[in-house]
Amino acid sequence: MTQADVNNLSQLRGAVYRYWEMTGYYPQSLESLSPLYITKIPTMSTGGAFPYNKRTGLVSHPGERGATQNIGAGQSAGTRSAGGQANGIAGTHTQKQLKVLDDLGF
Repeated sequence: MTQADVNNLSQLRGAVYRYWEMTGYYPQSLESLSPLYITKIPTMSTGGAFPYNKRTGLVSHPGERGATQNIGAGQSAGTRSAGGQANGIAGTHTQKQLKVLDDLGF
């Protein structure tokens, strides 16, 4: 894994986290992040797309061992996913999320 891959992976994980923080659930695809959460979806140095699991929110790289991504207060992405999906289904949002939506004109 190149340094560019490490940097791109970090940017993608940050964008997934910001999406999750805003909506309460993970994006259906990495393409859903652009342009609001990341300007352009980067690819791996090999030219391929970074693997993404929409159920857990995990963005990984084939050269990475034991990939984990922590979202929120010390819980893994998979653990938070169930709560995030339930939050999205119930239609409830935190005050912070409501304020951001209001600021965006929704």
